[in-house]
Amino acid sequence: MMKKSDIQNQIMQAVETVKQTNPMAGSITNTVTINLVANAQLAVGGSAAMVYLPDEGEFLAKAASAFYINVGTLFPVYDETLPLTAKTLHDVGKPWVLDPVAVGIGSLRTDLLLQFKKYKPSIIRGNASEIIALAGLWGLDGGTEKSQVRGVDSTDSVKAAQSAAVALAKWTGGAVAVSGEIDLI
Repeated sequence: MMKKSDIQNQIMQAVETVKQTNPMAGSITNTVTINLVANAQLAVGGSAAMVYLPDEGEFLAKAASAFYINVGTLFPVYDETLPLTAKTLHDVGKPWVLDPVAVGIGSLRTDLLLQFKKYKPSIIRGNASEIIALAGLWGLDGGTEKSQVRGVDSTDSVKAAQSAAVALAKWTGGAVAVSGEIDLI
């Protein structure tokens, strides 16, 4: 297990690397957070590019250094854009972050998230209820098929999501970040 100081040092080094290299990170994010995500990427020295059409997602998946996919407030076009982008990221070996906003609410989101399992995101970030629901949707330990997600609010504690987070990290070979009163990575 990593120490807090080790994680802090790695974060500081990552920020310094981003400032020096100015990598472009593509994003498909919900309409509520587009401006926030772009500004956060710019604030740490990255270059932001937001897309929503299928051909844009595929192109940017190849061109960007990394990618962020947030499945909140989906429009019908995302039914095609998100799987194509995730597949392209997987095929070209680019790191990507999955933010399974409100997983378990709505069939389109559920269908998309089921497809993402085979593309193994590099990082998954969500609140405790989202992490538990995603692990359940993917049939992994610690998850439950009955989602306790309430919009973007978590009804579960971070501690309750620990086994689901570990199972997701083992499945993807990546990292899982669970947000809450005290975050878990």
